[in-house]
Amino acid sequence: MLPTLSRIRQISAKRLAGVASHISLVSYSIYLSNGILSQGMSKVNKITGLSWWPLAIFYFAVVWVIGTLSYRYIEKPFIDLYRRKQG
Repeated sequence: MLPTLSRIRQISAKRLAGVASHISLVSYSIYLSNGILSQGMSKVNKITGLSWWPLAIFYFAVVWVIGTLSYRYIEKPFIDLYRRKQG
């Protein structure tokens, strides 16, 4: 049986909420990695000569991955440490 339109909307809303929640968690790490990576991406643009759209998609993916890894392995352990010290 195929899902109804309202069920599809519920699933889409849950996925969107999950993505928004992830973005809110890693936003500071994405902000920090964005500044660092923007310098490297201008060099990638000069070397490859890619047009704007492919470069923007590639840049977004790299920033997302670096920001997520930075949050998971750098920011989150310090947040947990702070919370443990607070009691």
